[in-house]
Amino acid sequence: MSTAGGSRLLLELRSSSLVSRLDEPGRKRLQVLLPALLADVSRSGAQLPVLRRILAIIEATGKRSAYFALLKENAAARARLVELCGHGEFLAAQIAAHPLLLDELIDERLRTPAPDRAGFERELESRMEQLREEDPEQQVEALRQFQRAALFRVAVADLSGALPLMQVSDRLTDIAELIVERALDLGWRQITAQFGLPRCGDADTARAVNICAVGYGKLGGIELGYSSDLDLVFLHDSQGERQETTGARPIDNQLFFVRLAQRIVHLLTMHSAAGRLYEVDVRLRPSGKGGLLVTNIDAFADYQREEAWTWEHQALLHARAVAGSPELRARFERVRFSLSTGR
Repeated sequence: MSTAGGSRLLLELRSSSLVSRLDEPGRKRLQVLLPALLADVSRSGAQLPVLRRILAIIEATGKRSAYFALLKENAAARARLVELCGHGEFLAAQIAAHPLLLDELIDERLRTPAPDRAGFERELESRMEQLREEDPEQQVEALRQFQRAALFRVAVADLSGALPLMQVSDRLTDIAELIVERALDLGWRQITAQFGLPRCGDADTARAVNICAVGYGKLGGIELGYSSDLDLVFLHDSQGERQETTGARPIDNQLFFVRLAQRIVHLLTMHSAAGRLYEVDVRLRPSGKGGLLVTNIDAFADYQREEAWTWEHQALLHARAVAGSPELRARFERVRFSLSTGR
């Protein structure tokens, strides 16, 4: 790496708006860190673009100067940062966009293969069980932090060659399904707290009603990429003479499920300082944008048999139930199999 080029980049950083915004402890931490980083980059044999990516991360870290101290005190974390930035722009851009990922550099699990679905599920459960149920914003933020860290670990394994390409899409799909399941659960608790539980039946009997989320496109086909959106269709199994919720403010089940689906989509797409979880597309539902946001599964089957276009049948071949009631998910799979085989 050119010494002159490195010195020029350091000079640009020292004269940047970042340094002018730092308090005195932050400036001291940065002054101590920069020579150590420059030495690490030089020892690694990395070229000038690697240093440029690292300094962009430092600048994006802003006033979180505790990370400067973390990197100065942890040579292994600095070495990982240099190594990751050497893989190219993608990982460096992820860290710059989400500086909290710097915490992952001190986690030894970053050196191990990315977890399978069960491992990611345990990690998510560990994050969520520490939160209060009555604080949905905090729960959604925990989902975002889990997603960023999980995607980052998959990307590290991917770019280092530790994870085959087919398994990359498997892991990314696992992460998305876990998050959709959590969003559905969180939305269910919020909407039932307002309106009670949905029930259906006749005047003498009533049963619980279920919902499931069906993934189409890359989600259904287990082909998600790092920035893929989610194609979702929602189904319920409410039917009978009476279809309404049990709360003090009962509403019709169809309205309940529309509210629930809207809440799920909102939780997945709402913006925060950390960004959003996913882009969500619900236009593949029966009748497209003009159709109901949530469809009864029997009506869904009738639509597919009698009204759906050829491309809708083709899309159904790659659809999978990804979240919600196990019974309704199994029922959807039976419907899909019947429609795709003509049996």
